[in-house]
Amino acid sequence: MSDSSLASSARRRVAPAKALLLALILLGLLLRLIRLDFQPLWWDEGYSVWFAGQALPDMVRLTAEDIHPPFYYALLHGWSLALGLQPAALRLFSVLVSLAAIPLAYLLGRDLSGEDAVGLLAAALAAVNPFAIFYGQEIRMYGLAATLSLAALWTGWRWASPNSRPRFGLAYALTTLAGLYTLYYFALLPLAQTIWVAAAARSRLRQWLAALLAVLFFYAPWLVYAGPKLLDYVAYKVVQDNDAPLPLLPYLGRHLSAFLVGHLEGWMASLWAWPLLLLIPLAAALILASRSSTFAAHESQVSRGALLYLILCLAVPLGVGFIQQLQAPFIPERFERVLLFAAPAFWLLVALGLDALRRDSRLAAGIVAGFILFFSAASLYVFYTTPRYQGRDYRPLIETVRRQAQPGDSVFTIFPWQTGYFWAYLPPEQRPAIVPSPRAAWDPTVQQTLDDLLEQGAVWFPEHLALGAIFETDVETYLDQNSHQLLNRWFGDETRLTAWVAPPVGRESVALETPILWENRVALIKASMTPAAPAPSDQRLFLDLTWRNEQPLNPADLTYSIWLGGPDGFRWAQRDVNPFAHPEPSLPPGQAGQPNRDRIALNLPVGLPPGEYDIWIALLDAEKNPIAVTQPEPDVEAWLGAVVIPSGFGKDGWVGPMHPAAVSGVPLDFLGYERPGGPYLPGDDVIVSLYWRPNGALQEELYGFVQLLDDRGQVVAGVEGPPVSWHPTTQWPIQVPVRSQMRLRIPADLSAGRYRMIAGL
Repeated sequence: MSDSSLASSARRRVAPAKALLLALILLGLLLRLIRLDFQPLWWDEGYSVWFAGQALPDMVRLTAEDIHPPFYYALLHGWSLALGLQPAALRLFSVLVSLAAIPLAYLLGRDLSGEDAVGLLAAALAAVNPFAIFYGQEIRMYGLAATLSLAALWTGWRWASPNSRPRFGLAYALTTLAGLYTLYYFALLPLAQTIWVAAAARSRLRQWLAALLAVLFFYAPWLVYAGPKLLDYVAYKVVQDNDAPLPLLPYLGRHLSAFLVGHLEGWMASLWAWPLLLLIPLAAALILASRSSTFAAHESQVSRGALLYLILCLAVPLGVGFIQQLQAPFIPERFERVLLFAAPAFWLLVALGLDALRRDSRLAAGIVAGFILFFSAASLYVFYTTPRYQGRDYRPLIETVRRQAQPGDSVFTIFPWQTGYFWAYLPPEQRPAIVPSPRAAWDPTVQQTLDDLLEQGAVWFPEHLALGAIFETDVETYLDQNSHQLLNRWFGDETRLTAWVAPPVGRESVALETPILWENRVALIKASMTPAAPAPSDQRLFLDLTWRNEQPLNPADLTYSIWLGGPDGFRWAQRDVNPFAHPEPSLPPGQAGQPNRDRIALNLPVGLPPGEYDIWIALLDAEKNPIAVTQPEPDVEAWLGAVVIPSGFGKDGWVGPMHPAAVSGVPLDFLGYERPGGPYLPGDDVIVSLYWRPNGALQEELYGFVQLLDDRGQVVAGVEGPPVSWHPTTQWPIQVPVRSQMRLRIPADLSAGRYRMIAGL
């Protein structure tokens, strides 16, 4: 056959390979983009956001005290300058970085075997592997480490080959240096490669060591700078986490199972060992192929050299990692991620095993590949559909802050990952000041910081209560003694959000009607409110309540609701609080006869129509049923007093909370709405709040409506009437937000289903 015929035949073989590789890259991209923003950020991702949001000099200084070097964070910082710190934007960086692993896996597989088929198998494994996809979405450095590992494996293989070009040595050195600045454990990969070169490619050892010396020259300054801090950090983590080391077989099994089919979670968690059975026929096929006499001598050597190369690059990280965890156990949840950079060598071994099995039996190879795909698909399904970290999902907490924080408010955080969460979930224009604690424990500097923040507005304090919470308790105690509590709400079992605000200085207080006695012998003996006469700019009321119980009780079994009732009977502002949270220091909570003082703040909603509002209180038992009042009058709720909201309230204040709508009209803008979350039952009342802002004087009286529409657009329920019964639209001030409320009752005979709600004037 002529040279031109051979070249033409080679081009015909390459074209389908390139097309298949492109298809695999597109498949890998699709799998990494699915539900990209579904999972909440978790602690380590919050750290990534925090590091990425720092100026580069600060980031380098801070990462020197962390367990990972700065290269990934520096790249993420540059990426965030263009696309911001939102979770989806940052996860897209991980997607694109991990996507590069697919063509690199193809190149490595092709060069190790000399065949496109093995390269395509390796690329397919990198494209659909759940472990790669999992960390191809997460805002962490592990996906980048896997890609750099493949690059180092490929360029290292080429550099160690006879008559290799110097460009591969340069590429290998740069790739390895980037890997070392990404993950400290990455050092185990060049160690394994050096062992292989010394054993199987000794003629290239001098050139190889020269490349590594160049790498060490540029890495040594970082080791000198960060090394002592890293050792201190590791010692601290080992003591703090107090993990028990794993035996050898579970350690290896967990890693190989994760490398093959990802983290099996949810209903698949107990099946993690079963995929390991698929490695038996693959290993057998590789052993038989490497010993087969049907290969030519040079081909056998290449095959055995490739196997040794990959085995060492897998075994050395796993072995050293096992020894390290025996000496200094650090086994966090999904700990296999730390050695993700070793997974590409495993994927290549699987690809070579499938190819060897295919040569002996296409049916057997198809069965093994089918089971790998089955476990991978099931693992991905769980990954895409099962929420992780549900008790640690900060999105509801941050949404609460977004909707209730006012200008001048701040968020006081203790952990850097909390700061990262707020940076990621709130755009700058919606974000209050995020103020990290200046110290890791209580001291005068922390106290001064809180004092400064309270002078400016409310302090929102997300408290992580799963690690002893000593510092959190110190902060909350100080805030409780020096301000009024605005919010106290749990989000999961580990996180509580409190908010604290100091009353305005020099404003007059007014006494409220007391005493009030309930049938369980709980008494409200004293109460007062500040300010006595709210100004248009006041958007919070401050209440001091003193309680006494005449018989022992469990404070956790009681709640009181305190609310503003308008002339229309609606509740326009409300708080639910546990009483008896502040006993005298010398007495245990719940002891009979002890006084307790609650100092709480109540947000006044934006757009509160002017008029007189009654302040009501009700005491509820553990099942949230009202407890009967016996004094001053028998009832289930008691009147405390009244407050007059002036005209023009909230004109220059905070516009929220609401679901923004931003519908402009002449002469009225619709700003947004609020309604309780469903589902609703027939007969339920749905209170819908609508926010308006006149652009000019309204010359005629307008009426509001709320309607429920079925899937054919037919009205199945509705209500209409004046938006505010005592405040006609013709009296609405120009450019002042107005909140209206309407009660829509769900018909008792309405069929179950989804309905569309509309509202207007």
